[in-house]
Amino acid sequence: MEKEVNVEKLEKIKKLTEEFLAKNYGETLEHFYIAEIIGEKIGSNDYRYVVRKTSEILMESGKAIRNVRGVGYKIVSPDEYLPLASREMKGAYTRVKKANKILNVAPEKEMSPFARQALNEAKDHARVLENLMGGARATFVKLSGRRENPYVNMIQSGQR
Repeated sequence: MEKEVNVEKLEKIKKLTEEFLAKNYGETLEHFYIAEIIGEKIGSNDYRYVVRKTSEILMESGKAIRNVRGVGYKIVSPDEYLPLASREMKGAYTRVKKANKILNVAPEKEMSPFARQALNEAKDHARVLENLMGGARATFVKLSGRRENPYVNMIQSGQR
């Protein structure tokens, strides 16, 4: 029975992928149309699963889709790839910052010597990663034409 479900989902993913590949950059497939193609209720776990897997396959073929809230999914135009990547970078940076906070509040005094040493090594790497991600995020924001980081302007002009 489980294999039938997987085959069925694969068929739905294939159908939706073909539908998106037949469209041009900037075109949108509405939620109701996607639901009709794949036979799933909008917003259900299976609906989201099929769309997510379709998105992964499309990305491998050089097409990206993004959600248009309340409408459907849009095929990202070539000029929108950098802003799309910038949004992903922002999310990754936020998660790295959160990981650093977790490491910094860890109860170090109650840890075994081995765990404490591992924690300190992780903290060092996480700090470096957060700084690198912060710099990359600022660069993405600047290059994508979105709101600029005022600190980037200060550094470029030699002010501190």
